Amino acid sequence: MATAIDAGLAPSVRQLAAEYGAAKKQIEAALAFFPDAAAELEEFASSHTKQLDAGCRALIDMLREAEQRTERLMAIQDCAAIVDEYKQGTQQALDAYMAKTARQRYAKEPHYTEFHSRVWEVHGEGAMPPLIDLIPAGTFFSGAHVEPGDACDGEASDGEDIVMGGTMQQFRCPLTASLLVDAMQRYVAHMLTVSTVCPHAYSRAAVLEYLGTSASAKCPAASCAATITKRTLRDAPSLQRRVDRHERIVARRGPQDAVAAVLE
Repeated sequence: MATAIDAGLAPSVRQLAAEYGAAKKQIEAALAFFPDAAAELEEFASSHTKQLDAGCRALIDMLREAEQRTERLMAIQDCAAIVDEYKQGTQQALDAYMAKTARQRYAKEPHYTEFHSRVWEVHGEGAMPPLIDLIPAGTFFSGAHVEPGDACDGEASDGEDIVMGGTMQQFRCPLTASLLVDAMQRYVAHMLTVSTVCPHAYSRAAVLEYLGTSASAKCPAASCAATITKRTLRDAPSLQRRVDRHERIVARRGPQDAVAAVLE
């Protein structure tokens, strides 16, 4: 059994783990900006989207590395051969990750799925198919390039798992049946993230009128039993930008598509 590390080293190990944890949060914050940026580029300068795609993948790889290093540092706090254990354990984990194909790395990655969902909204109809369908089997990403490789056994079983595609965002207010204006959504207060229980969005004026002086009310979306309150509603500027973009795209496509959009 390995003996414990020198007591004087333990604080340094914990500090380094905390620094990698902070780096992980910074990377996640940066990734949060990519979906909106991807949609803007795809609409107005689509030739640059691939470069942003490569940047998104690079950040995801950095995120996975920060996670591996943090986990390894936490695991070796009680190990005497701390340097060797850290280098060996981290390198093994990173080598295993880098040996994966593009599908294995990114097909179930939420950040990458959201990135491509926004790009899909600019050109596609309906919800984006599962990301695994958009990444050729056995391919490897190298910088901004896609390199072919041999399909491996791990990929052969991908179809056995549930792989989510992009979600179909509703751009119409359930109260007005019109496109959202000054969109608001129900947030989880302590996390500042959109509620997964009730992800519906509303036009600000309509939902505030709907709530009136009541402390709370049932979500007006069909088949949703969630409760909304003024306290849990937040402005959703990112969603409003998506609505505005959708409106511009429909207008450019012509009268027939505009009629179809009204009937959605």
